[in-house]
Amino acid sequence: MIRWSTLRWIGIVLAISALTVGAFYWSSLAPSGDSRSAASRTTAPREANRTDHDSPTPTSGAGHPLGRPAPLPPGADQMKAGRDFEFLTIQANDPSTPVTYDPCRPIHYVVNDRTALPGSRQVLRDAIQQVSTATGLVFVDDGATNEVPVIKRELFQPQRYGDRWAPVLLAWSDEAELSILTPDSFGSGGSYAVTSPTRSRRVYVTGEVAFNGPTIAADLATFPAEQRTARLRAILMHYVGHIVGLTHTNDIKNILYHGHDGRATEWAVGDLAGLNAVGSGPCEPPM
Repeated sequence: MIRWSTLRWIGIVLAISALTVGAFYWSSLAPSGDSRSAASRTTAPREANRTDHDSPTPTSGAGHPLGRPAPLPPGADQMKAGRDFEFLTIQANDPSTPVTYDPCRPIHYVVNDRTALPGSRQVLRDAIQQVSTATGLVFVDDGATNEVPVIKRELFQPQRYGDRWAPVLLAWSDEAELSILTPDSFGSGGSYAVTSPTRSRRVYVTGEVAFNGPTIAADLATFPAEQRTARLRAILMHYVGHIVGLTHTNDIKNILYHGHDGRATEWAVGDLAGLNAVGSGPCEPPM
């Protein structure tokens, strides 16, 4: 049996020209050999004043959402109202409103396959499509990268990615490369938010996930072969759910459940309600 545990928050406050960076949150997923529910642990945000960042030339989005969240199933409206899910972070001036990606811009991502499992790239695409359908957010695969995951990622990397915010990094890694990973953790991830001085909202502009390839491979090997693809997809869906703005929940039926034991391989109603919410943010001004 597997459990999802250890919610680590690392808040980083950055100064980026006319933009102020909000918080970046790492959320970790750890397996366990027993069947008890996992208890999430949180650590105090770690802040660092950063003046060594630049920002891209401001650009406008499409002016309208590029997609729409999938219609909610019966019961999801009540869960949305009752919050049977948790946001990764919320707007500072409105605790009921999540920080989101701009739905009027695509979310670009790149993949580092260093410790990836055979066939995992297509499973990752499938997981991203599951999140895209539920949120209405549009993802664009920018291909492979040799960028490695770090705790304080550069948000603007013009020499590597050009004059734009760095794309979301989805990196297959291990504990030797990234110290936040442990031999019994599936990975860590989250997103960065910035705030424009022209309005009070924060908006995610990029993020990163580090998948612990060796640990995931060892876990999948304990399942029958016919179950492994669905199991892997569920792990990846969990992490992409963190990227778009959801954190762990206490509902055992959810893929975002902190003590998920591998039985849930499809979104539950609570997952869908949360994904609908984080996909329903407003269009943002040029940034």
